[in-house]
Amino acid sequence: MVVVGYYADRRTYGFTVEASLDGEAWERVADRRDNEEPSTAREYTCSFRPRPVRYLRVTQTHNSANTGRHLVEVMAFRE
Repeated sequence: MVVVGYYADRRTYGFTVEASLDGEAWERVADRRDNEEPSTAREYTCSFRPRPVRYLRVTQTHNSANTGRHLVEVMAFRE
């Protein structure tokens, strides 16, 4: 899975990714809340073990530049 935040400066974003089959029961599959990598067009990549998934949820937990959250793009790939 690939997550892209706003990347015009050296800000960092913390976030989690959750997966669900039914949109009601969620399992956290990636935890980047402590992320200190600057956001770039090259994105943040999150890998997790294969599983049946219908829904994905990205929750941004912080932005080092201000209180806003800026999710530009999310891509999910199946291996």
